[in-house]
Amino acid sequence: MAVKIRPARSAEELDHVRRLYRGFIDWQARTYNDVNYLLQDFYQAIETDIASLPGEYAPPGGSLVLAWVDGKAAGTGALMFFGEQTCELKRMFVPAKFQGHGIGRAMVEFLIQEARSLGYERMVLETGPRQLAAQKLYVGMGFREIEPYYDLEIPDEVIARLPEDIQRGVIFMEMHL
Repeated sequence: MAVKIRPARSAEELDHVRRLYRGFIDWQARTYNDVNYLLQDFYQAIETDIASLPGEYAPPGGSLVLAWVDGKAAGTGALMFFGEQTCELKRMFVPAKFQGHGIGRAMVEFLIQEARSLGYERMVLETGPRQLAAQKLYVGMGFREIEPYYDLEIPDEVIARLPEDIQRGVIFMEMHL
């Protein structure tokens, strides 16, 4: 399976990104169906991204990519300016039928090179507690877990009622480039 990664720029490519983002929302809703009430702001943020593509992922500070396999859009990922010499890896998604073929790794490698070429010295990301394959990928590529770089604002009494596997919440990571 030959994977090609390239920036998403044309209207048609942005439509592929939109479809993949909506696929991610569907996957997220199924994976976190027991706590979807907590994710409404997250889903709204993705819908805002969809409406404004390429938005914050546009050059010169960002990059939005598509992975292609046999002429089919097989994944998407992005990076955006986050602060002084720091970018954030965002919206990584590979649909189930394309998982297990190195597509996620290829996109992260591509975006790391993009980040370096844009002069970033640090990349941060967040991932969900049930996204175990993503966590393994990021750690295997050299990311390390860090303290949250923003406040989730979830009251302790809500956290106490969450399923045990997600009480910890969002996982934050970084890599020095």
